Order: sequence, then structure tokens, then C-alpha cells
Amino acid sequence: MHSMKIIFYACSFLVLASCTESAEKADSYFDSLITSQVSALSQAKASIVKHALIDSQHDEATFIPDSMAWESELGIFRQLEVYERLAYRDAYEMKDGVQDEKSNLTVRSYHSLKNVPIRDLKFYYHDHFQQVKKIEATFQEKNTLYTTKRSLQMEFEEINGKPILSSYSISGVQKMMLNDSVKFSIQSKIVF
Repeated sequence: MHSMKIIFYACSFLVLASCTESAEKADSYFDSLITSQVSALSQAKASIVKHALIDSQHDEATFIPDSMAWESELGIFRQLEVYERLAYRDAYEMKDGVQDEKSNLTVRSYHSLKNVPIRDLKFYYHDHFQQVKKIEATFQEKNTLYTTKRSLQMEFEEINGKPILSSYSISGVQKMMLNDSVKFSIQSKIVF
């Protein structure tokens, strides 16, 4: 149990160490999405089965988060709103209506043309964009203290006509100044 706490605290540090505050746009797509998911998952009293891997240490836990814990769990996905900021409006090439080669879903993608934190962002949806089934993103950031590259993914199931989060993952590498690189992977499955 003690090692599990260490791993999850370390995962939280790795994931949140490079989160940035958004002062430009408080009502972004991702703010709305995360707020609605936190509400739906809290009301459903959904649980999480979480697998964490940091370098060679592996741990697993199952728990039922309250709304504050859900907010903490999903908060990292709010930083994906960067692609919507006015400052980055011309930093992305957007394509929509592309058929996914591996499924029957349609893809809306944003690919960075400049050096911006969100390098690639893809929304997979069925028929209409509101029927999102999966979101994938690549986040990369470098400053004087650390370098980080993360892949983030969210998957949704339709429940009562609305997309509800069914799983999410965060994986990547983080290098702190004067330290070795740390590889991490967090896979979370939601159980109703």
C-alpha cells in the first residue's frame, strides 16, 4: 500500500508539474467537457481501475473518486484547450471529415505548424462532432527546469445519448534539470 501511494503521488507530480493556467479562455471546449464529465461520473459514483508505471515500478489501484478527486484526475486534459487560444489561431492546420482508416469514425485533426505546446490533437466522432468517441493529443513543453512529452487519450461511450468517459491514459517522458529522464504511463478504466 505504501508503494502505491508513492507511485500515485509521483504520477501526480509528473503529470501536474507542467500544467499551465489558462487566463485567456475560461469557457473552452475542454473546460466544458471536463466539467460535464466530472459531474456525470460523480453522480454515477463511477470507480476507476488505475494502472501506473514509472520507469520500472508498477502499481494498480481501484477507488471511487468524489467530484474533487475527479477534477484532479481529469484536470490535465483542460490544458488541451491551448489550441483554441487566439494567440495560436494560425499555429494549426485543421482538417475535418477525414475517415479513420481503423474504424467507422470521422476525424477532426489539428496539426501544429509552429512550436506550440499541443503538437497534434485528434477528435474521433460518429456522424456529428458532438458524438465524440475518442480524443488523442501530443503535448510537448521545454523550459529551463524540465522537458516533457506526453501522449493523452480519452475514450467515450454513449450513455443516455451523451458521450461519457470510459477510459483515459497519459504516457510520456519527463526530464528534470540535472536528473535522468523518467518514463511514465497511467492507464485508467472507468467502471459504472
